[in-house]
Order: sequence, then structure tokens, then C-alpha cells
Amino acid sequence: MGASITVACQENQIHSFDFRLCGTKIWRVSLSKSAGYSERLLTAQETADRLGVKRKTLYNWASTWEVERRGPEPLRMGTRSLRYRESEVSQYIDDMPRAV
Repeated sequence: MGASITVACQENQIHSFDFRLCGTKIWRVSLSKSAGYSERLLTAQETADRLGVKRKTLYNWASTWEVERRGPEPLRMGTRSLRYRESEVSQYIDDMPRAV
């Protein structure tokens, strides 16, 4: 298995970097000017609870995410486990249409 780090730089300052395992992004760390910041990853159950859907629904969305882009972007942790970036789940909730 191989691991790599992707670094995004601007004006010689590191803003964020991704940890990848076998090509799958498993953790993103962003750095602010004042202090380091790492983003929390939510489990599939935590994400399902926040979205008000069943965990199985998240796994169904994840299986076709590259084509359909339904739900927040899943991060695969091995072959059977999913994680979701907390900020992307919050953004997905904010972007959902409101009932009139």
C-alpha cells in the first residue's frame, strides 16, 4: 500500500494538505494563519442522524457518488467503512431546498 500527501500552496504558505491511502483521501488538514486546524470526520451513522436518513441510504448514495453526486462526498476507510467531512455535511444541509 502506498501513501501520499497533497499540499496546496499559495505565496509560499501551506494552506491545506490531504493524506491519501491507495489513492483515497482519508483526512484533510487545513492550516490557518493563527493556528493549525484539522477537520473532524463523521461516521456514517452520525451523518445519517444529521441528515435524517438511514445509514443504508448513505451507503447507496456512496456506491454511485462519482456518477450521481447525491449527498455529501463520502470518504472510504477501507472496503466497508465510510466517513464524511463535518464541514461538507453542514454545507450539504445548508444547501438543501427549504420546504415552503
